[in-house]
Amino acid sequence: MRDVDIERLRRVYSPGTKIRAFHTTGPYPVKPGTTGIVQCVDEYGRIHVDWSDGSLNLLYPEVDVFKLA
Repeated sequence: MRDVDIERLRRVYSPGTKIRAFHTTGPYPVKPGTTGIVQCVDEYGRIHVDWSDGSLNLLYPEVDVFKLA
């Protein structure tokens, strides 16, 4: 991901932003409808989220489906 895209993601998904997941990938996907609080966007453009179900998982903006809650 380009630096410009990462900076845009960091503006939109700043720490403390509430989001809702609809479809996530990875070994531990969260259930659709789960909400979470953004912790940070890392140097690869992955969004680190503290989910309401107690998990701490990443979102991949180009793959996962989510929106601001």
